[in-house]
Amino acid sequence: MNNSFSAGKKFSIKKILLEARSSFSKIIHLDKEIEEAAILMLKVLKNKKKIFFCGNGGSAADSQHIAAELIGRFLKVSENL
Repeated sequence: MNNSFSAGKKFSIKKILLEARSSFSKIIHLDKEIEEAAILMLKVLKNKKKIFFCGNGGSAADSQHIAAELIGRFLKVSENL
């Protein structure tokens, strides 16, 4: 089986999963804060308010990505709000 992207770079699913596990292990202690943030965001949206994301440079790209992820998800499951 060919394990390369179309650009020719080799990749390993195992390596990707290990990197993800490493990232999650670094923030696992923030579980309560993440849950509180999610609950707050749901309350804001249910009250027809807005959530703003901002950044400069790479952080702006991250902000746009987060907003797009949430908008896509919101549009698909908005009936649950």
